[in-house]
Amino acid sequence: MKLRVNGKTIDVGVEIVKNNHACRLGPMSYYHHIDLESGRNGEDAIHKGIVNAYKHRLKHSGDFEAILSFGNFSVLVSKDTKYYLNGSPYGLEFCSNVLSRLTYSHGAGVTNLMPLYFKYINTPENIRYAIENRVPYHFYEEYNRNDVRLNVQQISNSKYALEISDSVWGEILQKDLNTFINSYRYNKRRGNWHSMSPKKLYTRLMGREPSEGELKLMVAFLKQNRTRDIVERRAKELISEMVAKFPDRLFYKKFEEGTSSKCPYLSTGRAFNQEHIVWRSHDNEILFVKGQLYDWKIQKAREVSNASDRQSVSVFIHNVKRANKMKNGKIVVDEENNPVKEFICAWKGPICIDNMVAGGGNSIGDQMVARALTLMNDTMAVKLVGTINTHIMKEDMSNHRLNFDNLEELVWAAPNVVELN
Repeated sequence: MKLRVNGKTIDVGVEIVKNNHACRLGPMSYYHHIDLESGRNGEDAIHKGIVNAYKHRLKHSGDFEAILSFGNFSVLVSKDTKYYLNGSPYGLEFCSNVLSRLTYSHGAGVTNLMPLYFKYINTPENIRYAIENRVPYHFYEEYNRNDVRLNVQQISNSKYALEISDSVWGEILQKDLNTFINSYRYNKRRGNWHSMSPKKLYTRLMGREPSEGELKLMVAFLKQNRTRDIVERRAKELISEMVAKFPDRLFYKKFEEGTSSKCPYLSTGRAFNQEHIVWRSHDNEILFVKGQLYDWKIQKAREVSNASDRQSVSVFIHNVKRANKMKNGKIVVDEENNPVKEFICAWKGPICIDNMVAGGGNSIGDQMVARALTLMNDTMAVKLVGTINTHIMKEDMSNHRLNFDNLEELVWAAPNVVELN
């Protein structure tokens, strides 16, 4: 069986030992091209694509037995009313995940697959995910949903512990933990772990109901571990790492909420000549980018809903625009009392640059970094992102590049009069 993944061929040997006509894993003359689906719920897109390939073939096979060879390591795969790996019964999802892991490892050149096989067999895919990413859980408070992540530790071959409050760990069996993760990662309703309030979860894991004080502490602890907050903190760390890695290309500025700054010129949607601005939580972080052709400003913007999460930052380009001529804070007019126009260098935008994540969900920090990486190579960005070109009046800005020594003044970049060729 040949699988084509990202242009690379992975050859899995197949020897059918029973019911050749019923097995769809058998040798075929064509490649199975793996579709890289979006990695939802923290799934890797390549892994998910290979899993779906195995699920499709196994599900549409009749009863069979076959030996799959991944290099020098082989696995007996069979099916009757259940699915089996080396004679042990497992679910379709589990078998597909194990075979996918073996296939990917084989394709990556790993030769000693036996330890990996037993590792995959003994640890369900859900729990492997949870150990790496923490356990997803959500609860409702005053009709508001709180998505959180719980720390997990393995305490024996078949038992784990979940941290449900500050230094409070509840014991849970591996099969129950797998069901728990299915309930809150995939919204499955099998078993009795779904739709659990914090009080019910505490009671289930600790064997007794929490006191009023314990419940309040638990809820406060859970709120400190909200999924979005965790992602945002990591994204902010990523911004710091990127700024440190490109100190001459990326410049980050954060203003304290409630503080004010003098701003003689604005081009962020607010009125010009406003003397001071008070910074708020939704606009107080800015990442400047020195591109190859232009200078850019990426500013945190208000989040309205999940649908708008794709545009939770505003992008501005420093370029030429036509504006009213100003003198002593007033608009200059001609003899007929019409405003006199001139060309100035200033921030232009916001520019719509969509990160194309279906349904939103990307943190502000992630969106800042994604756009910064794109705009650092603005030679390509202006060709690929059509919305940028509508804001470029002067293509050659080499004589009008910004100085990034004073970021506070650069937020507004006082306009300079220029002559267009």
